[in-house]
Amino acid sequence: MRNVLLLILLLASNFCFCQETEKLTVESMKRELVEFLMEKNQIRSNNKRVSFRGIHKNQVDENLKNGIYVFNNGSTHSHSFFVIVDNNSFSILDISTSQGLKDSIETTLRFAENQKYCAEITQDYISRLVGVHYRINKNPRRRIDKNCEFELKPRKSTYDLNALKLKLAEFLVEKKELNDIDQYFKYSDFLLVSKMDIYYGVETEKKVECGVYTFAYLENDEQDFYYAIVNEDWIEIFSLESSENLYNGINKVLDFAENHNYCHSKTGQIIDQLIGMKYLESCFDNPTFELP
Repeated sequence: MRNVLLLILLLASNFCFCQETEKLTVESMKRELVEFLMEKNQIRSNNKRVSFRGIHKNQVDENLKNGIYVFNNGSTHSHSFFVIVDNNSFSILDISTSQGLKDSIETTLRFAENQKYCAEITQDYISRLVGVHYRINKNPRRRIDKNCEFELKPRKSTYDLNALKLKLAEFLVEKKELNDIDQYFKYSDFLLVSKMDIYYGVETEKKVECGVYTFAYLENDEQDFYYAIVNEDWIEIFSLESSENLYNGINKVLDFAENHNYCHSKTGQIIDQLIGMKYLESCFDNPTFELP
């Protein structure tokens, strides 16, 4: 019996030891970031410097606060990356590629949702990811988004406003937002279509510009807003019913913006609006967040 008890105690002590994890510190974090930068060919093995700081504060507390930090090799023409610290774990946001940007945005949105961040904090984090990817990582020598240098005229779609609204009305019938298409024809003015851009209006007598639009049928007091990406001759529609819908919608916007050579500021503005529509709580309602 005594031997059995000793065996149980030995197994229990081994199990507890296996469950222990090393405390995440600034130094241990920097070691991990150096390894990542070496894998990305951003530093050499004999030069293990890393610049690591909070986004909103230059200093970094030894007891790392939850939040998002920026890091690079400290040189002028280097790529920049972000890392999420979440209690005793971390996630590196590799925004060196388009797919990496998409994955990083989704990871950041999930983190922000878990932290119950208000809309402005979430928008700020995402806009920084988009800005650094396009302004720095795609062109580290000049550190500027070449699409922002010249005003590109938006392409025209094959739809005029009436044809576009009819397509959107057909979608709303499928979603049972409208009883039938006759309801739309009878009250067509209730279908509001607005461009998600610095200029919100839609010209009625010309072909509609390719871009991202929001629309809703305003006959009832409560409206469900949907979002349409209008390409040259086809339309993609998405909603913000769930977090997954938001992630997918942002990916569609990023793909569209890439194909149409949008300046990252314009892309970021559209994504900001989507996030603001999904996460309605403002920092001004509950200004209690302390960020690194």
